[in-house]
Amino acid sequence: MIEIKLFAYLSEKLGPQISYTLPETITKQSLLALLAETYPTLSDELKHCNVAVNQAFISEQAVFFTTDIKELAIIPPVSGG
Repeated sequence: MIEIKLFAYLSEKLGPQISYTLPETITKQSLLALLAETYPTLSDELKHCNVAVNQAFISEQAVFFTTDIKELAIIPPVSGG
């Protein structure tokens, strides 16, 4: 089980972090798809989020091993004025 840190409106809806069991390898796209299945009301918002592994943003198709994860974060787009 991995702790996933959440930010902005995701943390307002789900709390600052969630625990999730992930497969041995995963991509940004497959991670967000898994979370969208679990939280269908957030599926549209999750499509636009960034994913950071060990404090570095990852690309769409980058494959990473869950055993290498020390920190995983889902970061929604931010706007302001």
